[in-house]
Amino acid sequence: MKYAGGGIVYHLGLKMYRGPITSLTELIANAWDADAKKVRVKIPLGRPLKTRDEIVVTDYGTGMTFDECNDKYLVIGRNRRAAEGRGVSASGRQLMAHKGLGKLACFGIANTIEIKTVHKSRLTHFVMKFEEIDKLNQGETYYPKILADNVRTKLRSGTTVILRDISKEITVNKDQFLRSMAARFTVLSDKFRVYVNGRLLKRELGVKIQFRFPEKAEDDVEAIQDGLGITRLSPGIIKWWIGFSPEPIKTRELQGISVLTNGKMSQEPWAFDLAGGTTGQHGLQYIIGEITADFLDSGLEKDSDHVGTNRCEVLWNDPEARPLYDWAQKKIKHLLRVWAERRAKARIKEVRQQHPELITKIENFPAAERKELNQALRKLAEVPTITTQKLVEVFDYVVDGYTDKTLTELLENLKDMGGEDQVAILDLLRTFDVLEAIRVHKIVVAHVNVIRTFERMIRQGVPEKPDMQEHLRKYPWLLGPKYETMEHEITLDRLLKKHFGLAGEGKAGKRRADFVCFRGGRDVLVIELKRPGELAGRQELSQIATYVDYLRTWASTTTTQGVLGQNINPQDIRGYLIAYDYGTDSTLTPEIKRLEKDGIFILKWDDVLRRTREEHAEYLKIVKAKAPKDDPRIKELEEKGLADN
Repeated sequence: MKYAGGGIVYHLGLKMYRGPITSLTELIANAWDADAKKVRVKIPLGRPLKTRDEIVVTDYGTGMTFDECNDKYLVIGRNRRAAEGRGVSASGRQLMAHKGLGKLACFGIANTIEIKTVHKSRLTHFVMKFEEIDKLNQGETYYPKILADNVRTKLRSGTTVILRDISKEITVNKDQFLRSMAARFTVLSDKFRVYVNGRLLKRELGVKIQFRFPEKAEDDVEAIQDGLGITRLSPGIIKWWIGFSPEPIKTRELQGISVLTNGKMSQEPWAFDLAGGTTGQHGLQYIIGEITADFLDSGLEKDSDHVGTNRCEVLWNDPEARPLYDWAQKKIKHLLRVWAERRAKARIKEVRQQHPELITKIENFPAAERKELNQALRKLAEVPTITTQKLVEVFDYVVDGYTDKTLTELLENLKDMGGEDQVAILDLLRTFDVLEAIRVHKIVVAHVNVIRTFERMIRQGVPEKPDMQEHLRKYPWLLGPKYETMEHEITLDRLLKKHFGLAGEGKAGKRRADFVCFRGGRDVLVIELKRPGELAGRQELSQIATYVDYLRTWASTTTTQGVLGQNINPQDIRGYLIAYDYGTDSTLTPEIKRLEKDGIFILKWDDVLRRTREEHAEYLKIVKAKAPKDDPRIKELEEKGLADN
């Protein structure tokens, strides 16, 4: 048994096939050509490959005789189609093999290749080592080590390739490997099943598709049943589909358009050299698709093959392949524009459904202003990099400050921008960030002044009622920025006072109410206050728990819609007890922890002050980070001594 050695194996093996995916693709293609109905692959996944590891590919095809191994399989560059005068296998399968180089693929990842092949109960078994081949001069014959020569066996027909002495210690991601391998073959079916570590490969994208073209098979009179479009290109026919995901496709091996020929990938996913223009740059991160073009490798003649030697890229400069390249570029450019429009419509629909309050604000403007705002909203929604949340934040600010001269000028500029003006639009978004930073910055600065007043009240020990209660009524965000939208709920105040026989100031004979109720949407807070400097104990803990329990029972047995105008979930009712400190009773700590698990929180005045300071400082930091440090408007705030309060 002979094998041509020398540098050709290095250049056609190690140089062309650089990883497990491309190497194993060739072995699976060989199994298809051998009329195998099943292929099993064993490979370590999810950890670095080690030298001692083995990769095993077993097919259950026709196998090879000793003479076929010697005269056909081991001959480098043998064109099976031309040599046999046909382009199909014994069972009629369209052959994937062409140049006779796939056998070298394994040397791209392993130094030792062991082959066991059985044909009609006859076993041929041999081993090839790269280091032995590499020592030979180019053209010099290599003789593999024969372990079995046409030996009778009970083994079923088929071929097993074992790769040893792994040369590349790389980590093969399991999901990425499975998806990439499945994407390389269109022939996966019940008639050709491939298993990787026992898992059946299926042609699943692994990517959610938001928009797909063609959308439906019936939309194209020449479309085939699986929904792919069909387009005639001289000299052949292609089938294609292109889709866009909702989010950028992070797996590089899936991003772009792949080309498949005779059931196997002949061009790894790419963008057909499209990279210019902001719309294209961003849109191409979302694109995925396939083109099936069998005419790229359709005949027996040498010049009928337009796929590169490594079978991973098409020879696009060939006259027969160039029309497909030009068609694909034109199609992708067109679909990028369509995608931007449809994505903008879908995003606006999402905003309308999830943020009706913003749409209501826009609808309250006169017709002319309303038209301008809607145009601006559509234009911003077309920017690929803007998220729905960011779109809502920007536009909420725009609507609130619409009469501001700076904003109206920005909207005027935005109106005249086309799809290729994405850079300018992104600059406008950054300007919105600066304006928003200034607006929120001023709000935070105002909050700082309230916090300072709050601190003085705590230090001076002012009465909890009415002074501390009144301060919290005005500024509920002192308990946290998330409570800023809450308002004093007098109805619940009265409900608790009536049930517990409590009174406000000036009511003789009744205990004084030291609590105040707040509500924001479905959330309800009951806050009991103790004068700064005053200790709280078990009785106070029991009291706040009693208030909360009563309101939860009331909410579960009453139609709160009729009382508060909205249904309240009992679990959305929470309580706060705020005091100077707690007694020395050590058993209070477990009780406090139990109450916290039940949504009742026990705080000290100093804790409230510290927490609100920290939260506002962090909030201010985030706001300032949105704007460039050298922006003159931010500098102006800093010069006035506001930016670092």
